[in-house]
Amino acid sequence: MPLSSLFLVAALFASAPAGALMFVHTLGTVEWRLVGRFQPGLARKDLAARAGEWFVAFDKNDDGVIDWRDDTIVLELDMASRRAMAIAYFLSLDLDGDKVVTEREARTIAVSQRPTRAGQTYDPDMLFRSAVATYDLDKNGRVSLDEMLAALPAHTPSIRGPKSEAPLTPDDPALQRAGYDALVEALFTSADTDADGVLSGEEANAFRTRHGAAPALVRTPGKPPIPATTPAPPGP
Repeated sequence: MPLSSLFLVAALFASAPAGALMFVHTLGTVEWRLVGRFQPGLARKDLAARAGEWFVAFDKNDDGVIDWRDDTIVLELDMASRRAMAIAYFLSLDLDGDKVVTEREARTIAVSQRPTRAGQTYDPDMLFRSAVATYDLDKNGRVSLDEMLAALPAHTPSIRGPKSEAPLTPDDPALQRAGYDALVEALFTSADTDADGVLSGEEANAFRTRHGAAPALVRTPGKPPIPATTPAPPGP
């Protein structure tokens, strides 16, 4: 693991806005999560069973509704995972286990993991200076675990999708099962443009693209996955 791993991960944390917990509209959030589950081969006849499984996955506190409380749990779980990753990276650099990464440790790691391929840059001085400038809060030339964790914002809006821009308050209506089932059916009808009851690769990808999601992959046994929509051949 290169020396910059710890500081790259921490930079991702620090780039998210710090401060109060941010919620998103429940309807928009659930719609965004559902879009990613509309894969090629999904059939309407199987939709009720699959939708039930998805509902359980979204209803994090198992209270029968999907609301801001579930969003809170998703954010807390995400933040805990990010914190654990940051601690693991930090400890991999803390050679003597004193919860401080010193210049000696940083340079030892950098030298042991210097690039071996032609054309790769190697500047341990730059790596250490960058780390100290960003995370050495007390400017003593070392980066402590507390300083590293202080770079993490209190919360990150990690579950926001393109359709989920506005804030959600505890007073906003929850998404109960009846409304959720209607949403799933409406999304499938919108995706199944030829109304044959099964999503083709082209239908699934067109639907996902309309909602800002990445294209799905078609998997064939024994072959690597390929995009569900094959680009048209170039013209003459």
